[in-house]
Amino acid sequence: MNGNPAAYLLAYFTSEAAENGEQLRFAVSNGTEPTSFIPIAGGEPALQSSLGEGGLR
Repeated sequence: MNGNPAAYLLAYFTSEAAENGEQLRFAVSNGTEPTSFIPIAGGEPALQSSLGEGGLR
């Protein structure tokens, strides 16, 4: 690896008010542009909690 990223990975939550909003989602940058991201798996949660209130922390 030459030290230059090929892309950036973003881990994010959507909104506490939205259904499944506190579940972890991932997106990958559009090449090396860190301000443009494409959701992975159509923006569906990658990690989900079924404990407590169902939100990840």
